[in-house]
Amino acid sequence: MYDGASEVYHPLTSEEKQITRQHYTEGRPYFVFIGSLHPRKNLANLFRAFDLFKKTNPSDVQLIIVGARKWWTSEIDRAYQGMNFSNDVIFTGRLNTDHLHMVLGSALGLATSAISKASGFRSWRPSVAALPSSRPMSPPCRKWPVKRP
Repeated sequence: MYDGASEVYHPLTSEEKQITRQHYTEGRPYFVFIGSLHPRKNLANLFRAFDLFKKTNPSDVQLIIVGARKWWTSEIDRAYQGMNFSNDVIFTGRLNTDHLHMVLGSALGLATSAISKASGFRSWRPSVAALPSSRPMSPPCRKWPVKRP
C-alpha cells in the first residue's frame, strides 16, 4: 500500500464549487486550513497573516478552518479575538471525507503556517497552495456542518 490521495479527491465542477461556497461563505472565495487546532499548527500567526492579507488586499475573501478545537490555547484565542477580520473566519469543526473534498476543491488555496523544527531552530512561513479543480464528480453533499464561534 502506498501513501497518496484517495480517489474521492478529484476536481469539482463550477456548479459544485458555487454550491459549496454558497453554503460555507455565502458565495465568497476562501482559503482553507485543515488540521487540528493545536499550538504547533501556529494558528495565532495564521490569524495574524490573514488579518494582514485582508488589510492590504481589501476583498471578500474568507478563511475556513477545518479541524477540532481540542487544543485551543489562550494564545490562539487572543490572536483570534484581536483580529480586525475575525468575522471572515469560519470554523467548521471536523468534516467527513465527502464534505472535506467539497471544501478543499472549492478553495482558492490551502493555508498553512505550521512551526517546523530543524537543527534546533524554528521557522515560520505562511503559505498558500493553489488547488486546481475542474473535473466532474458525484452530486454535492446535502447536509453541511458550519459553526461560527
